[in-house]
Amino acid sequence: MKEENNNLPEAIFGRKGGITYDEKELTEYMLNLLNHTGEWNKFESNLGEIDFFYDDYSEPVFDKEGDPDISKTMILNESKSSVYSELCYNLKSLFKEWIQKIRILKRYRQEYFENKFKKNNLFFTFNYTKTLEKLYNIPLENILHIHGTLPKDLIFGHNLKLEDIEIESKNIGIEYSGLEHVIYDCKNIFRKKIDEIIKKYEFFFDKIQKYNVEKVYIYGFSFSEIDLPYLSEIIKNTPNNIVWEITFHNKNDKEIFFKKLRRLGIKKKNIKLLQL
Repeated sequence: MKEENNNLPEAIFGRKGGITYDEKELTEYMLNLLNHTGEWNKFESNLGEIDFFYDDYSEPVFDKEGDPDISKTMILNESKSSVYSELCYNLKSLFKEWIQKIRILKRYRQEYFENKFKKNNLFFTFNYTKTLEKLYNIPLENILHIHGTLPKDLIFGHNLKLEDIEIESKNIGIEYSGLEHVIYDCKNIFRKKIDEIIKKYEFFFDKIQKYNVEKVYIYGFSFSEIDLPYLSEIIKNTPNNIVWEITFHNKNDKEIFFKKLRRLGIKKKNIKLLQL
């Protein structure tokens, strides 16, 4: 690997001696590292797979004779560790800043949802904004923002268990020392503690159970494996004869959604799929 082609964001030395990085460069570097495709569920799952030990990153820096240069490789990896730490500790704040810039305008209100949403309905949402409150006047007490909403902390990430977060440390020489620990810490930072979240909001699931639910509507849900435990919990707390109405955008999604609902125990006759 050529050391001049590592594409690491350039360190900026502050007036007080601290090191920072350009936010745009950091974000672009992280998205490239995560192979971001624009699909949120894939972005989240990739947060549990980020690893420097792949492709050209797995190769050491070579000297003029073509032999591995451990000293230069260690220097390069020290830079990687610094960048990686900065990325992990700043990505959440950068994400929050991005959500804060989203404007909720009345013209975004959709007639379809206006006709569906009733103020006495219960809403379980992954949306970080207050769209339901501001556009459809849904009372806050009937909404659960399961992953938070502004101005509180926002939750996003993968659902790997702590014991499953393993670093490919086999055959890693001293020149890679430290990197594996940084990566491990980053994976842990972006770990969704779903079991703990469900327990925290147990009162809401109890509320569902006592609510005499007749129908469940699902809009804009990707049915990612990461968030399926929440759906399982809702199923557990609703009658087994209710109708599940799910919206989808393409035929591929339709098939995937149907199969996952069946896998979770929903009867075929109780599934209604609508294309938007």
